[in-house]
Amino acid sequence: MSLTLNTNVSSLTTQNWLSINSAAQAKATEQLSSGYKISSAADDPAGYAISFTLGVKDAVLQTAINNANQGTAMLQVAQGAMQQVGNILTQLKQLATEAASANDGSNLTSLDNERQALETQIDNISASTTYAGTAVFSAGNTYATTATPTTGLSGVSAAGWTGSAATTYDITYTAGTHSITLTSTGTGTPSQTVAIPGGVPTGLNTASVNFSQFGIVLTVNANAASIGGTTLTVSPPAGGTNNLTFQVGDASATSNQVSLSLGSISHSSLGLSGDLTSAADAGLYMTAVDGAINTLNTDEGNVGDAQNQLGYQTANLQTMDTNTQAAESAIKNTDYAASMSNFTQYQIATQAGVAMLSQANQIPQEILSLLKGG
Repeated sequence: MSLTLNTNVSSLTTQNWLSINSAAQAKATEQLSSGYKISSAADDPAGYAISFTLGVKDAVLQTAINNANQGTAMLQVAQGAMQQVGNILTQLKQLATEAASANDGSNLTSLDNERQALETQIDNISASTTYAGTAVFSAGNTYATTATPTTGLSGVSAAGWTGSAATTYDITYTAGTHSITLTSTGTGTPSQTVAIPGGVPTGLNTASVNFSQFGIVLTVNANAASIGGTTLTVSPPAGGTNNLTFQVGDASATSNQVSLSLGSISHSSLGLSGDLTSAADAGLYMTAVDGAINTLNTDEGNVGDAQNQLGYQTANLQTMDTNTQAAESAIKNTDYAASMSNFTQYQIATQAGVAMLSQANQIPQEILSLLKGG
């Protein structure tokens, strides 16, 4: 072996291995402290790309699971409202049965007044049932005001509207009775006049004026008198039906969605018509109630089917999410047994390298021994 003074090859070789082992020890330390085997694309470009894609899928699947849970809750709200409407239909059938009997001829006016009140309550339930600010029934109905906007109109709800084509309504105001008239400009030009409950609001207060004939509720404020002359246009959702679509997957495809057509459950939508002003009319009304009950049962069945679909989809999403997290973990997360073993190995190798570097740095000293011997 040759001895040279200017180049200590043994020291350089030892330094190289010391650098390699130190870097490996540092990497093992990073893996143990962070919990990640792959912290950046430089660690494993292919593995990083795969784990990133799996991480995105995991996040989206969790969002889809939340969508499914929220959808189930929304449908439970709908079902609760339908159950209450079912209770009211039961009362209406009782009233009709009572009115159809000859012994109740003197009570027909009272019975018919109660019928009207119950039908109004059905309309109120249909129009006011919401979930997180979204109308549950006929949630797809949209509205737009045209002409000169009025400061007297604070809001419009078309949740109970069941039209199949865009319809325009003229709004007029009668000062003497503090009433508002809504007139359709369509075929037959039907209209409905409703007095503002409690009169024109004062201050910052508002009042809801329910046009049950159209399924439209106007919210007016203290400037209600200026509402006259406003034109209201109500449009149905796309396709003419109210589709509630819940995104329960990570792809924009029908297989990743649960959809339900859920229209208004107002008394007119259920097919309730007629009155209890005579025994004969009461008999006809009994038949109308039977039809309404059948319609409501069908709607409730559809809601139940959608709830079941969401339940199955949620279970599948949870399984997919678990497997996705497992796949991501296998690629990205630290194997502590292997990393600790590597850390120990490289720690010892680094310590040994430091010791050997000290020895390698002593080799040039042997030249002095040769020089002294000379």
